[in-house]
Amino acid sequence: MENYRRQRYQPSSAVFQFMFVENWPSINWGIVDYWREPKAGYAALKQAYQPILPSLEWQQDEYKVGANPRIGLWAINDTWQGFEHARYLVTLSHEGKATDKLDLPLEMLPDSGYKLRDYPLPALQAGRYALEAEIVSSAGKSMGKNVYRFTVK
Repeated sequence: MENYRRQRYQPSSAVFQFMFVENWPSINWGIVDYWREPKAGYAALKQAYQPILPSLEWQQDEYKVGANPRIGLWAINDTWQGFEHARYLVTLSHEGKATDKLDLPLEMLPDSGYKLRDYPLPALQAGRYALEAEIVSSAGKSMGKNVYRFTVK
């Protein structure tokens, strides 16, 4: 979903989840099961469909030790309101401990989406990582959050 949203109007102009609730006890494309319990896909789409989304353009979910991947940092605003003097915050964590942080100024136009820059990760060591991104308003209010989890072996 994030990839489609980054394409905004070039060529994609809309996306939607065509099967929301399963209508019999089964395993299929619904993101809410027959008993109205959210499945794992529900949380993923809830995150990807935030009106204001710090989108992370990643290529894979597993890397080799010593890799230096570059993650694209995108700001998507699907509202009709612009946000001046916002911030784009990024935190890289290894095994639950923050190892790197980035704080970028952000001017968001209404109905916009664009790549701020690539974020080159430092040489990776073995373990589990999380790259968290957040867009905050000029008043410090969180407007959107995202996380990309990956493993290094």
